[in-house]
Amino acid sequence: MFDLTDKRILFTGGAGELGSGMVKGLLKQGARVAVIDNSPDLGEKIQEFSLYGEVYGINSDISKESCRREAFDETVRCLEGVDILVNCAGIQRRHDSPDFPLDEWNLVLEINLTSYFDFAQLCAAYMIANGIKGRIINIASMNAFIGGKRIPAYSASKSGVVGITRSLSNELAAKGINVNAIAPGYMNTSLNSLKTDPMILSRIPKGRCGEGEDLIPALVFLASDEAEYVSGITIPVDGGFLGM
Repeated sequence: MFDLTDKRILFTGGAGELGSGMVKGLLKQGARVAVIDNSPDLGEKIQEFSLYGEVYGINSDISKESCRREAFDETVRCLEGVDILVNCAGIQRRHDSPDFPLDEWNLVLEINLTSYFDFAQLCAAYMIANGIKGRIINIASMNAFIGGKRIPAYSASKSGVVGITRSLSNELAAKGINVNAIAPGYMNTSLNSLKTDPMILSRIPKGRCGEGEDLIPALVFLASDEAEYVSGITIPVDGGFLGM
């Protein structure tokens, strides 16, 4: 079960702290992965990933539509197609809401939401044209449900990810393309400024922040054939936080 052998995966943001763990998990299940990122560490990450399976690095600034289109075309060339899209790219900006710069708002929304929709459009069109029963998996956030403070752009973008996941599912599931999301909780990343806050940790029943590897089981399940009848949902992976 949950075998992903030879599944062709376009993965945005795969060189990041959460993405790295997920890419390794997919490779271990036999998938072939194209990692789209503009991290200066992408080359080193690809070397590391190659220990686990077939992987390609595509350096791209996905805040620009033209770059997204080029990265999609390069993915199709490298993998000879796409079966699964994982939208994981994301940035964070923190300001008091009355002072939040509009240019930073626009940048967060462009990367965290618009790029997700753009890649979903590109991949869905390709899957439909080629008769592929595909998967689109979006990485949302617990902040889609709780809002947070000083992060209005991030919360808006991740709420939007949950929304487009439902909307795309309503249109694409009947065409054989399942669309789902994963909502990480407080994770051990540089984006999480509260990862050592005792008050936050006391509210997580598991007693710790999550790691990228904690997202692998949900991701592999949603990518697999076993999730054939699962579409339009968002799975929280948060150590029980939302249950408090």
